[in-house]
Amino acid sequence: MQPNYGLLNEPNGFCYYNGKYHLFYQWFLFGAVHGMKHWYHLTSADLVDWQEEGVALIPEFPHESHGIFSGTGLVKDNQLYLFYTGNHRDEKWQRHSSQCLAILSSDGKIEKLAEPVISGPPQHYTHNFRDPKVFKKGNHYYMLVGAQRESLEGCLLVYVSDDLKSWKFKQELKTNRELSIKNGRIQQQPIQELKQKRVKTNQHHIKVVSSRERLKTIYSEVGEYRISINVGTAERVGIAFRVGDDEETVCLLDQVAKYFSLDRTRSGIPVATDFGTVRKMTYQQSVIQLTVFLDQSSIEVFVNDGEAVFSSLIFPKEDSRYLEVFAENGTAQIEITQWCYA
Repeated sequence: MQPNYGLLNEPNGFCYYNGKYHLFYQWFLFGAVHGMKHWYHLTSADLVDWQEEGVALIPEFPHESHGIFSGTGLVKDNQLYLFYTGNHRDEKWQRHSSQCLAILSSDGKIEKLAEPVISGPPQHYTHNFRDPKVFKKGNHYYMLVGAQRESLEGCLLVYVSDDLKSWKFKQELKTNRELSIKNGRIQQQPIQELKQKRVKTNQHHIKVVSSRERLKTIYSEVGEYRISINVGTAERVGIAFRVGDDEETVCLLDQVAKYFSLDRTRSGIPVATDFGTVRKMTYQQSVIQLTVFLDQSSIEVFVNDGEAVFSSLIFPKEDSRYLEVFAENGTAQIEITQWCYA
């Protein structure tokens, strides 16, 4: 999918409605630069061949005079509700953002509400207030809006509605991404609720002497890993996830150079390589505790209960599923507890 001319920007409103897949994208028709955004509309019966339906949303009301920003689509009562952010600039070029609604009927006609459904952010938030994501849970509809506090921290605001037109501000979204302070430093830990997903436990204690070993009872499965590494007399000790032919994602403790690293140089299809594929932190101790969350295309490593956190995308082959440990020039001890997820 690409426009014949102009700027293609973020995809929006992707959904299945009235027997077709619908996709919209932000489009600026006057050049391949960021300008007054429109929404362009495409449909498909099979997600392969796409039909151009033309421009869907055009800036026409004062509250959206400087662009139709991103949003989402939701089907209700055989109509497709399209939520988006209206972007307006005043004479001092100050931004004013609102959350807006257009409705696509089964006959292909789109009707925009003339007024925003949410006219602006609540008190104590700036007009960096955009990109509504709408979903239904139970008997209510919820909208999450990206926002910024007056103190300039980012957050998500939660709104609730019974009819998709009248919205009430509920609260900031309370994340449980759990923070604490220890010895004057912020520590990040995974939410406790993740423990509910554990369905199977494997444990392994390995003594590695100047070698590399592939484990036979633990594989790189989706789940959670608790790992203790004692370097002992070795110079470098590591554990490699998603190991296959020419593929691996490595957690390494280097006792000589005094660092811990996450290395995704050989993690499969390259992604975001502009700033390198290795992330390091200075580390002086000979023992380290790791909590690792492994998914199909991501890895997240919590060091010593959250002193540092490494998060990366990885795209290995499906059959890169082994787990290996290694020690160089000495003896090390590694303990692994694995919880597989449902």
